[in-house]
Amino acid sequence: VAVAVAALASVEAAPQRGSVASIGNGDINGFLGDRNLVMMQISCVKGTGPCNRLGNQLKQAIPEVLNNKCGRCTQTQSQNARKLINYIERNYPQDYQQITARYLRSG
Repeated sequence: VAVAVAALASVEAAPQRGSVASIGNGDINGFLGDRNLVMMQISCVKGTGPCNRLGNQLKQAIPEVLNNKCGRCTQTQSQNARKLINYIERNYPQDYQQITARYLRSG
């Protein structure tokens, strides 16, 4: 999600399913509670599955979150990014490792 992929932070998504309407500025609990949607976005971010609009937005947000600690995010976006990353790291540790390997700059 973590994936974020975490997540990630500056994502503004159109409503898809559940309460995914605004992950970046809203409450992301509805998103995190939908395992199928989370797995779909993780697959997208890892490059192993198809992407929808939310997945594409997450792919753009992840480098900012992982490499810049969400420095250009609002306070709410930053909190949501941390929540999403922690969630993916805790619940999907192998996916989290693959996402960070793909998006985290070394050095």
